[in-house]
Amino acid sequence: MTTTTQSESASSIGSQSARDDIDLRDLILALWRGKVIIAMFVMVSFLTSVIYAFNAQQWWSSKAIVTLPNVTSIISFASTAKQYQSAFDIYKVNGDVESGEEIDDLLELEKIYERFIRIFNSKENKLEFLRESSLVKKEFKTLGIDVDSEDVFDTKINSWGAGISAKALDKNDENSYTLSFQATSPEVSFDLLVKYINYTNEKVSSLLYRDLKSLLRIKRNELDKKLLAREEVARNTLSLEILKSQYAYEISKKSGIEKPIQILSNDEIFAIDLGAEVLSKKIVILKSVDDLTVIDPSLSVLENKIKTLDEPIEKTEEISSFNYLEKPIRPLNRDEPNRIRIALLSSILGLVLGIGTVLTRYSIKLASSREKCV
Repeated sequence: MTTTTQSESASSIGSQSARDDIDLRDLILALWRGKVIIAMFVMVSFLTSVIYAFNAQQWWSSKAIVTLPNVTSIISFASTAKQYQSAFDIYKVNGDVESGEEIDDLLELEKIYERFIRIFNSKENKLEFLRESSLVKKEFKTLGIDVDSEDVFDTKINSWGAGISAKALDKNDENSYTLSFQATSPEVSFDLLVKYINYTNEKVSSLLYRDLKSLLRIKRNELDKKLLAREEVARNTLSLEILKSQYAYEISKKSGIEKPIQILSNDEIFAIDLGAEVLSKKIVILKSVDDLTVIDPSLSVLENKIKTLDEPIEKTEEISSFNYLEKPIRPLNRDEPNRIRIALLSSILGLVLGIGTVLTRYSIKLASSREKCV
């Protein structure tokens, strides 16, 4: 009984294996017979991809590599800013002078460079540049884009803005960035990258001079308030000194003290030891005082600081907010379309579609033949 069962099982397995071999051979044979159909699908897909690849809009990216500026890059601005340094210095009671940090903060190279990269990547700055660029409008007209239509124009410049970027060159190097500008031709891409870099650098330069003006204006307001307050104190001190001298004069006059005398005690409120004659002259002189620096010498320091701040800012050379590691170059290879990749992927797609069509026809034919047998 057992021997019979084993024999039937082996026979079943052998029969199944034979059917699998027959089915596989039939599939391969069906694919071979349908080779013309498969080739047609591959050819049509390939030709379609070639036509698309050669007619699709081309995109090219010009690139440059930048890093931190050096001291010579901002030397003209630094010289201009430093001429106001004395207005920010702190004069101590012991005569020492402590340098104020406000000007130095403005001249910090890392902050200037970070500002350049931030503005370069700013969407607002990109769109502003693209709207103002005559080269962009000229290129749009060449491409058949209606620049007079605000909606169409804004849509296109938003699309182009996505092709402008500043990206870190290396994770281990936080100071080096790759600047890129994508456009429809190598020449346009190169020209726009150079113009956009200059445009951004000019904006950083203008902002630095604006910040300097704001800093000076804030300091000027601060010093004006200090000067007014100290002048008021000096006037009060002068008035008090005149009043005390008048009282001392009256006391001296009534006491018959006309000439200076020596008093052992120095704790007297009124200086009657000067005598009436001296005190009368002192009162006249005190009343004639117009220069309050006689009363408070520190007023002259404040006045000199304000005078320094009133000097006009002279804008000389442009600031360079970065240094080139690699200057902009025209691209040699396009970004899009990648013709080889498009043709290869389309050919593979055509091959899959061709095989699928042949196998579908084979399955339908096989099903029909089985129905007839039944």
